[in-house]
Amino acid sequence: MIANIGNFTMFGQPRTKYLTRLRGPVKRGDSAFYVETGLDLKSGDRLALLATSYEYKASDDVFVTSYSSASGRVEINSTIEHYHWGA
Repeated sequence: MIANIGNFTMFGQPRTKYLTRLRGPVKRGDSAFYVETGLDLKSGDRLALLATSYEYKASDDVFVTSYSSASGRVEINSTIEHYHWGA
């Protein structure tokens, strides 16, 4: 749960989209996955893959190493710890 009872300020470069969906499942041990095409992701961007199971702590926090705007493939700096459903 995220609760805010005051001001919430975001810092960084403005983005065209703040959320995207996974285009397929991401399994434990994967170091790449697919999202929407045409995003403005860059190397060094931080992404959060939220839990898609009943285990609320099953999220992953990763950094982008490369993104293909044409295919939507995101390569990350580590491997995924939890399964994430996507389609």
